[in-house]
Amino acid sequence: MTKWWHVSWKRVGIALLVVFGALWLLAGIGIGISNQLEPWLLTRSLFRDNPNLSIVPAVLPDQSVAPLSGMIVQTYGFSFQTPWNESAKVKNGKSVYLLAFPEGGVGVLVFNPSRAFESARMMRDDPRKAQILGEKTVHSSYDLMAAEMWTKPEQVKWWNPPTQNARYSILLSMKSMELGDDGAVYAVNFGQVRGFQEGNPARAPFRVQLELFDGADQHLGILISGKSGSGPVISQAEINAMVASIKRVSVN
Repeated sequence: MTKWWHVSWKRVGIALLVVFGALWLLAGIGIGISNQLEPWLLTRSLFRDNPNLSIVPAVLPDQSVAPLSGMIVQTYGFSFQTPWNESAKVKNGKSVYLLAFPEGGVGVLVFNPSRAFESARMMRDDPRKAQILGEKTVHSSYDLMAAEMWTKPEQVKWWNPPTQNARYSILLSMKSMELGDDGAVYAVNFGQVRGFQEGNPARAPFRVQLELFDGADQHLGILISGKSGSGPVISQAEINAMVASIKRVSVN
């Protein structure tokens, strides 16, 4: 019978290495599984909270451009024409320019481009996120929003490479902050600007949010809506004309 002092310490050392190696391997597998499943689980949670994440930009139902002869708005270095001839109540703030047309029951909000959150720059300043999203995606605010809008929850699959799922997960998280409950998103490209339109002016709640970018990647947001319970307040052709009329103007 082998005495305890005759035990092979070499074998003990190997056994301990195997045990601890197995523990480290299991820990690594656990971390790997977590990294693999976390974006998928996050996406499922986002999709439950906002089913509109599956929507991608569609072609505008009407691409005609109506003639406009209404009030011309000039603010935050941009100008554009509206369909409304009546006098508007104006409130010009540092972050938001508000137009209220009492007779038509229409409100127009213009958001100051200089106060817009530059998500693309933030992503470029984070080397890890910039690498995950890709240089082309974070090149401009328009490119980043376009990538967000064209990403769908079903693209995140638990068996995808972790970096691929991480990219989709980041884009969907940002998309969830952009999209409301209007149930429609359209690609917009008229005149000097391009971008996206959320909402159909012919369908309830008869509200349209425009996210537009000019050639210098200046982000101009415009919200058009009527009073609660009202019907349509603007046509798609008139929206197209408003967008086509947008121009940069000098600020004194």
